[in-house]
Amino acid sequence: MAGHNLTAGPIRRHVMRMGIVVLIGVIVQNLYGIIDLYWVGHLGTESVAAVALANNVLLAVLATTQMLAVGTSALVAQASGRQDRTEVARLFNQSMLVGVAVGALLTLSLFLLRREYSDWLAGDARTSALTQQFLAWFAPAMFLQFVMVVLASALRGIGDVRSAALAQVGTVVLNMILAPLLIFGVITGRPAGVTGAAVATLISVAVGALFLFGYVIRRKRHFSFRPAAWVPDLALWWQVMRIGLPSALEFGIMALSFGFVMAVIQPFGPAAQAAFGVGMRILQFGVAACMAFSFAAAAVIGQNYGARSEERVRAAFRAVLMINLLISAVFVALVQLAPQRVLGWFSQGDEEMIRIGAELLRILGWNVVATGVAVACNAVFSGLGNTLPSLASSATRLMLIVGSVLWLRDHAQFQLRWIWQISLVAMVVQASINLFFVRRQLAERFGAGAAVQTVLR
Repeated sequence: MAGHNLTAGPIRRHVMRMGIVVLIGVIVQNLYGIIDLYWVGHLGTESVAAVALANNVLLAVLATTQMLAVGTSALVAQASGRQDRTEVARLFNQSMLVGVAVGALLTLSLFLLRREYSDWLAGDARTSALTQQFLAWFAPAMFLQFVMVVLASALRGIGDVRSAALAQVGTVVLNMILAPLLIFGVITGRPAGVTGAAVATLISVAVGALFLFGYVIRRKRHFSFRPAAWVPDLALWWQVMRIGLPSALEFGIMALSFGFVMAVIQPFGPAAQAAFGVGMRILQFGVAACMAFSFAAAAVIGQNYGARSEERVRAAFRAVLMINLLISAVFVALVQLAPQRVLGWFSQGDEEMIRIGAELLRILGWNVVATGVAVACNAVFSGLGNTLPSLASSATRLMLIVGSVLWLRDHAQFQLRWIWQISLVAMVVQASINLFFVRRQLAERFGAGAAVQTVLR
């Protein structure tokens, strides 16, 4: 089998090697939003709020792509561990078919409903209009994300994470060049504002998708596009969705949570919405680092589960948990030092936005620690092919946030910091639930003997 055999060799080295490469790709992918917010920050608070609202749509799209990513990667990894080339090829072609169909449907829906979405969440008419302008060009870029996600997930399943990372790095570099040129009209002489930011993203993602597509076609020993294999195989689709749908719904819960908070803080004005959007983007860097190593560990766990190696599955979980705890501790320390300076990069002297954002970062920075634990557990769920536990814990977190905020928001002294504090407590609860389910899943998959062992032994 082409790719990397993760069923032999040091577990920690596999997780670190793949995780570092995935980390580069994930971080530069998150730079899309940061780059847009940085340059758009020169246009005013309403423009920043518009891009923040549009990025909530990205969470919803990621929810769907996560279904394909987790399902494809898990099944490919398990087939790779069994050395089943035929099944790997079948999974790849069917996942591409699903990705193209679902991506086209969601992109069209987003384009047609962009006005209703913007009017619903925007704090004022100008912010709504700017959000609509951004989404008109941002929607096609989301379709291309589906193609890139399927290609990257299939490659990750056989242990190849470098190719997707290179494509992501290239697209971000291109976006860094194009964004200011289009936003301020450096070349055309006609500043495009937030529309320019969206067009820069569309062009960059298109180039990245073409690069990755061409790479896969040239490497036929890994995967091959076969027209005959594009006949819908509903049984296989169900396998992919059964594994990936809970993770997709989990991302959907994240989008709902984000949208709920945006709606609740609407009365506080554009400054609060902008601060929340920017603050969450900053926190995503810490979360992204933890998720990168968790994605890598999921592939390691999937292959070793396919090979029925219990000890190596447990070792992979221990490795990613320790790595994530270290990353999150460093990130929390950095966030506490000078949040105002970081927020100042995205604001044209809006002191209210910086004040709100700094308080958010100091409280929710601790969320990254709990998130690191939660996504380390998700690596086990994905590798074993059962992501329902992570969905249950995420749903619990959403109910805690929504229920508590709705109960308290009519209080005469209701403050934004209460929302941040509630969110922190809810994330700790989610991490605790995930740890419980990890122990239970390992015991069920490897027999009664595993039940008397601790996951962290």
